[in-house]
Amino acid sequence: MSLNHLHIPERTRTDGQAAAAKVPGRVRRGLGRMALATLALGFAAWSGQAMAQSASEQAMSKLTAQWYNAVVNGLNLDSSKFQLMQANTAFGTTSDSVWAFFDAMPPQSVSNFYEPSRVNSFAQTYGAVINNLVPQVSNDLQKLLADKYVAWETYASDPKNLPNPLPKDKNGYPDFVQVRVTQYLTWGLMNGLDTNTLNAGRTLLQQTDIISTAITQWVAANGQFAYTASIGDVQNQVNQGRARSASLDSTTTSSDVSQSWAKVAAEGVWDIFGGEAESSWSQFTSSLTNEKVQINATFQKVATVLGGPYATSASTNPDLVNYSPWYNGAALKTAQENNNNIVWKHGAPTWDQTFGGDGNMQRVVQGLIVVDGVTITMTSSYSVAQEDRENVQHEFAAGFFPFFGVEGEGGWSNDVTFNDDGTFTAVSTSPVGNPQILGVLVESINDALSTEIGVDFQMTSAVGGGCAQIPNGVIGQCMLGDGTQLPRTNCPACCAHRTALTWIGGGNAVACQ
Repeated sequence: MSLNHLHIPERTRTDGQAAAAKVPGRVRRGLGRMALATLALGFAAWSGQAMAQSASEQAMSKLTAQWYNAVVNGLNLDSSKFQLMQANTAFGTTSDSVWAFFDAMPPQSVSNFYEPSRVNSFAQTYGAVINNLVPQVSNDLQKLLADKYVAWETYASDPKNLPNPLPKDKNGYPDFVQVRVTQYLTWGLMNGLDTNTLNAGRTLLQQTDIISTAITQWVAANGQFAYTASIGDVQNQVNQGRARSASLDSTTTSSDVSQSWAKVAAEGVWDIFGGEAESSWSQFTSSLTNEKVQINATFQKVATVLGGPYATSASTNPDLVNYSPWYNGAALKTAQENNNNIVWKHGAPTWDQTFGGDGNMQRVVQGLIVVDGVTITMTSSYSVAQEDRENVQHEFAAGFFPFFGVEGEGGWSNDVTFNDDGTFTAVSTSPVGNPQILGVLVESINDALSTEIGVDFQMTSAVGGGCAQIPNGVIGQCMLGDGTQLPRTNCPACCAHRTALTWIGGGNAVACQ
């Protein structure tokens, strides 16, 4: 089938257009369900061209579901947790690039296009929640300070007013109760409080108040929200990773994702190509996917990297020494378990907006599936006309499904060759040394807050340890060498597996090999 009727335009990219190409055309064409819902309002006015684009979207949704099943089967992943991450994203050289994935709250979809500007941040959502909770001492302190209480709250919530250096406990870690007391005394002296009021306020703030402590922790992070898995953890796990492969045949691979945790296929709308937005390419995608498409992927290294928000416990990870722990699982659990005005202030966010059926904190990321040394080969029985092949080659160079690796970026190189009949083989490769995120492990907020690993995601680098010091009743997560995750497992049961790699729970990690 020729592309002549599509009138594919010749394109000369400006620098601005080249930069825009880094935001894949599939995202510019459709920004997820919200955008589709808005477009649906004008459905009756859609043109035939838009209808053709809809067919493209449906075709790509099916192909994505097939790719999801191919990856789950080929890499032996758990479909009750795994979510594809659709993007061309190589990790950078700092931990920030790793933390961004842990911070992105997953939508209910087996596949999610990762675009930082359109994801909900766990750290920011968590901060909004705990800052809308009622501190346990607030009533007494409010009575003590009267009309000065609002000024005190404003002062305490500003990171610029944190004591420098932060007060430390006997173990050398930040003492967040003392941080708040120090803030109060400084503020009180600045505002002329008498000695009795200063002492009474100090006594109140020294009481155990998990909400106040959590708020102080979050403020003390000063916008730097670290997670317990760093770039060093990614590199270490990838170095120990194993080779895996995944294959897709559009005529035989199942697109049924009803057995997955999400039960729905794709979040967002995209095309085969990552670089352009003309409707002609949507039509090309529809034509291509109507023919047989085969995708074969090999990964020289596949690794699982577990982690979570930097909590109150001390971490042995050297990459965290310059960061303040900001997450308090007990405070968040208090918020979840108390849908009332005793724990929640009046105003937003409310309990329903957070934990309700349509709340914005339904799921969290508990781990990353990372691959390195990637080769993707796509073949198709679709025939491209001779006069259109140069443009098609140009589009393949800008990245294509399922990794969208742009030529020359992140180690990617793309090549397409045409047979005499116009059918083609496209190959995209990224050599070892450029680890890419393939997907994430998703955990419900209920499970995260009900297990120790959900409250204290600490992970040490102990190697060759045993379970002698770990009580049998302590439950954690067991990671096997084939990528299988065994939740809610005690340490001896984990290490009894011949291929067990790591048991993680409540601040402890034990390497079983």
